Amino acid sequence: QALSIFLSMIRLFKFFQFQPRLNLVSTTLARSLIDIAHFLVTFAVMLAIFSGVGALWFGARVEGFQSFYNAFITMFSWSLGAFVTTELFAKHVFLGPLFFVIFVITNYIVMLNLFLGIVLDSYDIETSLMKQLAEQESVYTQLRSIAYRSLYAVGAKLHALVTG
Repeated sequence: QALSIFLSMIRLFKFFQFQPRLNLVSTTLARSLIDIAHFLVTFAVMLAIFSGVGALWFGARVEGFQSFYNAFITMFSWSLGAFVTTELFAKHVFLGPLFFVIFVITNYIVMLNLFLGIVLDSYDIETSLMKQLAEQESVYTQLRSIAYRSLYAVGAKLHALVTG
């Protein structure tokens, strides 16, 4: 059922194509999809490295690091902002906080900025393309301009007949 809801939400982006500003979201995500996939591979490798180091350093004494799997789950939950560090800090007074600070700097300062750079670069490209398309006259604006000029010419001729 959750998959059905998720797929329905993705289909909602198809309706954004009719409004250029909303379409900007879906085209930005589509343009950055390959770069985000590469980022996710890099992110998974970073989590695996921290998980391996955490399991080696703290696995004997801290429950969240007893195996590589547990350490990976702990690192992933830290990435999501669920920082449960009391046991780690209590049992490893120096290495625990040092490990945590290095992880936070790597994850939140470096990796988050890389992700934002990927998305914002794609957004910049899409907005410049959108501005180029907006500068070109659409069929509607061309027809409106022709109609206004025609009405103005007819009005000028009527004015000349009435006053002349």
